[in-house]
Amino acid sequence: MNVTIKPSVVITAKPQMDFAALAPAPDLLPGESMERYQLIRQAIVADIAPLSAIEWLLVIDVIELSWEIERYRLMRHKVVELFRQQALNRTCAALISSSFLTKPQAAISA
Repeated sequence: MNVTIKPSVVITAKPQMDFAALAPAPDLLPGESMERYQLIRQAIVADIAPLSAIEWLLVIDVIELSWEIERYRLMRHKVVELFRQQALNRTCAALISSSFLTKPQAAISA
C-alpha cells in the first residue's frame, strides 16, 4: 500500500508591530537638517517597503549609511573649498610679493 504523506503547512499571522520603532534617533551634527534626514528616510522606506523585522533592520542600515555618505560628501566639499581658498590666497600673495621684487627700484619709489 502506497501512502503519500503531505507535510502540513502551518500559517501563523505575524503580530502587527511598529518596526519603524527599531530605528534609532539620528545623531545629527550642528548644521545638519532633521528635515533632510527625514526626507531621505521616507524615500528609502517607501522604495524598499520593509515588512519584516529583518527587512526593517536592513533598511535602517541603508538609511544610516546613506546619511553618512551624504555627510562625508558635504565635508569633502567644504575641505576642498577651504583649501582652494587658501591656495588662491597664497598664490595671490606670492604674485604680489614677487612683482615688487622684479620691478626696478625707481618705479617702486615713484
